[in-house]
Amino acid sequence: MVREMQMKNIMVVDDEALISTQLEERLTLMGYNVVGRASSGEESVVMAKHVLPDVILMDIVMPGEFDGIAASEIIINELNIPVIFITAYGDDKYIDRAKKLNPAGYILKPFHIDEVKAAIEIATTRKMLPEKPDSIIERFRLVADSIPYGIILIDSDSSITFWNKEMKYLLGYDEYEAFRKPCTFFMELTSKLAIQQVLDYFTTCEVTAKVPVEREITALGKDGTAAALDLFLFQITDSHHYMTACFIRDITDKKNKEMEIMTALREKETLFRETTHHVKNDLQIISNLLFLQSRNINDKNIQDLFKECSNRIQSISMVHQMLYCSKESGQINFRDYIKCILENLFNAYRRKELSVQFDMKLDEAFLDMKRSRSCGLIINELVTNSFKHAFSRSSGNSIFIRFHRIQPDGPFSLVVGDNGCGIPDDVNINQPMTMGLQLVHLLVMDLRGHLELKRNNTTEFTVTFV
Repeated sequence: MVREMQMKNIMVVDDEALISTQLEERLTLMGYNVVGRASSGEESVVMAKHVLPDVILMDIVMPGEFDGIAASEIIINELNIPVIFITAYGDDKYIDRAKKLNPAGYILKPFHIDEVKAAIEIATTRKMLPEKPDSIIERFRLVADSIPYGIILIDSDSSITFWNKEMKYLLGYDEYEAFRKPCTFFMELTSKLAIQQVLDYFTTCEVTAKVPVEREITALGKDGTAAALDLFLFQITDSHHYMTACFIRDITDKKNKEMEIMTALREKETLFRETTHHVKNDLQIISNLLFLQSRNINDKNIQDLFKECSNRIQSISMVHQMLYCSKESGQINFRDYIKCILENLFNAYRRKELSVQFDMKLDEAFLDMKRSRSCGLIINELVTNSFKHAFSRSSGNSIFIRFHRIQPDGPFSLVVGDNGCGIPDDVNINQPMTMGLQLVHLLVMDLRGHLELKRNNTTEFTVTFV
């Protein structure tokens, strides 16, 4: 039967209202009674004398005539109230001053709430029990056996001096089976090395300067069953003696669920790639069928229609091919995609009597399938139009493509143009008459973008989209 925890009165001192509010809320949820909040050293002394809390959580650097350490000196000497420092400062000058007061704890921000809870329980238990030499284990036992976490205490020689009831539930070993064994005796090899590194770190600097450490390990229970455990290690002091306290939480179920999710994601990714590959193959078959059918048609205009339809299908097929090969899930390297489209169009429309060069300035960007497909079809239509209608001379012909982001995290700009004879003045891109420009207009709307046409010495279409 779990012993009911007596309500303990806590006072919080911090000049950051957000921190003190959040700390009060979390302490209240854990069953503590926050009897006061102060925001300066002077205010904390006055309030402590008034409310007489069991423990004070004290920030160090605060506005006022004296800081948290100076205020704590008055409180400890006059009221004998345990003080736990919670601060962002681990500088030697603060630690050396704090050590002289023998505080109940020195916790660095950002802190783990379990560390605060352990420090409070240890401070209040130590205050209530009569002072006896070598009694730190007995003091800690009252709290440790009622907390739903595995707790072990590790002596300076890395051996176990305390093993609470929850540890027996987790691993099956009684306390007498674990007492004075190496603290890593229940861990697999990689985990042993990781925890030993932490303990070595704890021996390299002053006790109060050590930052708490969290590690995930694999443990082997008494029956040989493996378990995933989350260890939170920090040091506690009793006079001149120090040891490492370790809070342990079973995360086996969490790890198993994560593994199930990762397996399901890999299966979905495989299915997505296979589906994408099949769609690409089907589109390629349709494109080939159109090409074969066009060979039996003598009318050049109808042959051109078949070729244009085939190129549109090819541009969509390339999207699925690049998705299949992409390492970015659901994203396409748009620069590479543009190059593939232009290569396909060049092969489709090149003629011996006509020399055309591509002028490309393309920034690298990864776009989703929808935007890539729409932009690919726009490029297909505009470049096809340039090949078919823009050039009357045999050389010096150029089609230029520009793609970049206008500003970081801003809209994209896609420019397609040529230096040919120009587009007729009666063409209205907002009310186009040809199928190609109608398709471009619809695709820009699908992108929720903006289309602009410039007629100077060149013909230049600019599509802006997010």
